[in-house]
Amino acid sequence: MQMLSDDDLNLRSMTDEELQAAWDLWFDLAQETNPSDPPYTHGVLAAGGMRAGVPEVESGEAAPPTAAISCGGRDAAQRSDEERLLAGIRGSQASLEALLTRADDHWGLEDAVYRYYHQSFKVYSIQSLTLEIVTALRQVMPDRPFCPLFQDVLDAGTGKRFSPDANRHWAETTRPMLEAFLHARYFLEMMVKYGRVLETPPQVLPSGWAAVLTLYGLR
Repeated sequence: MQMLSDDDLNLRSMTDEELQAAWDLWFDLAQETNPSDPPYTHGVLAAGGMRAGVPEVESGEAAPPTAAISCGGRDAAQRSDEERLLAGIRGSQASLEALLTRADDHWGLEDAVYRYYHQSFKVYSIQSLTLEIVTALRQVMPDRPFCPLFQDVLDAGTGKRFSPDANRHWAETTRPMLEAFLHARYFLEMMVKYGRVLETPPQVLPSGWAAVLTLYGLR
């Protein structure tokens, strides 16, 4: 019995655009069923008497309440925070998209990478755009701090002033500025992307949305 469609069997012949379109279609269709999906109560890993975080129940014992193991372990407070985050993104969608356009224009990403490789002091100007993106990210969910890893990237790549000594240690001095910009731009892009397609927080997390949750300590 054939388990895969002819399209599935011909993945090698598909273009990158066709593969992306297929993924996007699958993701959109998967979101349509979210309201009718049953609670997550199964697992595929077993270790030490546990099944995906669910204790094994001895005969005669009461089973754990369904609410404790639904939604992949997320409780009501976690779900509420995710809903607030998504609402904040969707409420700022227009301004986030405009900022992403600026980050991707000639005087954003294009010029900054060139200035780094040309060893021009003008690369320092990318810090102002990085901080503008960071301000927008904070405003989406102002009561949640950034995850420590992202904060470390920001601390290393912002607040820098040019001095002639930088020319002797160019990569060590200026590359963190590009890293901070690129990381901030990534989170901005993921917010714009998933703010367009998500109406409610998904139970199955695409990588980009999971990264946004991680940024605010929600994963």
